[in-house]
Amino acid sequence: FQSISVKNLLWGIFIGIIIVMVAYNFFIYLFTRDRSYIYYVLYVSFIGLTQTTLSGYTYHFLFPGTPLLFQKSIIIFPALAGISAMLFVRVFLETKHRTPILHKIFTIAIILYSSAIVFRLAGIDQVSYRMIDISAIFTTILIYAVAVKISLQGDKHARYFLIAWTIFFAGILMFTLRNLGVLPYNDFTNYTMELGIAIEVTLLSIALADR
Repeated sequence: FQSISVKNLLWGIFIGIIIVMVAYNFFIYLFTRDRSYIYYVLYVSFIGLTQTTLSGYTYHFLFPGTPLLFQKSIIIFPALAGISAMLFVRVFLETKHRTPILHKIFTIAIILYSSAIVFRLAGIDQVSYRMIDISAIFTTILIYAVAVKISLQGDKHARYFLIAWTIFFAGILMFTLRNLGVLPYNDFTNYTMELGIAIEVTLLSIALADR
């Protein structure tokens, strides 16, 4: 009971941060009509839904009694998070003008994520899982390349982004190492991914405000 209470408290904090970031930046979008904000809102919404789906909370609160929808969402939510991340990066870092070659490669990442959704909807589950894995690796490398290149051009917003993305990636890496048995299971390593995401979305919001 104590363990479940702590878990629910931590997830409540995480979901609260996601909701606050989404609401705050959506209202700013309504006033500014800056596309960066709406893409950020979509990214944070879907990355939040991805994590709550993996933890089972969306099945309890969004899809009660509908396991088929929950099963589809396990791939669809992270794919939509990846697509919205691509759209956000392209607009926020102005990749079309700053890195035109890498800008075009973003289309490949969007196609990979879209194919994962198509395979999932078609019921080809194993392929959809592999497509998500490939897309995630490809996207991580691509975004790092873009952020580093633009940071070296002296853009401080790209530096904000690079720090945020590095923290996010570090959280995922520690979570993976825990699953592989390299790091121990404890209260810290169990939530490194969520902690990384919470810090990332906060830093990205600060970067948007500064911009």
